[in-house]
Amino acid sequence: MLETVIPAATSLYRIYGKGFTLEQLSQKTGLSRASIYRKIGSKNQLLRQLAEQGLIEFNVLDDMQVRIFLATRAVVATQGFINCTMQQIADHAKIGIATLYRHFPEKEKLLLAYVTDLKKSFSIELSFESGDDFKTGMQNMVETMLQFVSENHDLMHILFFSSVNERKYLRAIRDASSGSATTFDLITKYIKKHIDAGDISSVVSAKDMVGMLVGQILQFAITMPSHFNRPLNIKQDAEAIVNVFCNGVCVISNKDEKL
Repeated sequence: MLETVIPAATSLYRIYGKGFTLEQLSQKTGLSRASIYRKIGSKNQLLRQLAEQGLIEFNVLDDMQVRIFLATRAVVATQGFINCTMQQIADHAKIGIATLYRHFPEKEKLLLAYVTDLKKSFSIELSFESGDDFKTGMQNMVETMLQFVSENHDLMHILFFSSVNERKYLRAIRDASSGSATTFDLITKYIKKHIDAGDISSVVSAKDMVGMLVGQILQFAITMPSHFNRPLNIKQDAEAIVNVFCNGVCVISNKDEKL
């Protein structure tokens, strides 16, 4: 796939600069946005890859917003969302505090913009191909989540394992960011759709099923690597999680038994 995506992305960059979209890339390659997203991630990740290969000249630090967001991430990872300060972020970005305030007049607005941008880089909906059967869709989704959680393990620690006040603060920012549906909501909706279609059945609710699934994802992506020195193998671990899920938490209907 990369041999198709890389030349197409390079061509689009030469025409539109960094303003080209994944939709344009999808049309040019004939690949779905979901397939492209699973392979290369966000557009910024793709641009970095093109720059590393010498195909384009692109420095993310030349973009002030990206520079500020990178600094925000680094400071938040060590100080948390509540305790991080605008001065710390400005210092890490190597810009003046006045410059930071010109872009974001207060910390809450900066954190809101940062979380919104982070959510845009992770679209769980793109991991679901419209023609996928349930098990294939789950495999793609779990791979996408393992990748994201692994790359953002410091933020995941804050979201799930920090103090109660820190978690409440972060969740308030997350809920206020653009796109009200959470990842939990979207996966629940996906599972309910397949339950209603008769593809799967379970003795537990869809929400409980998602809770069990997310627990396994955090176990493989965070707990095992950090506490048991077991490296994450995204494809292999996703298969293990999905197999346990599809053979224990739910039952796949006869029409999918061939899987």
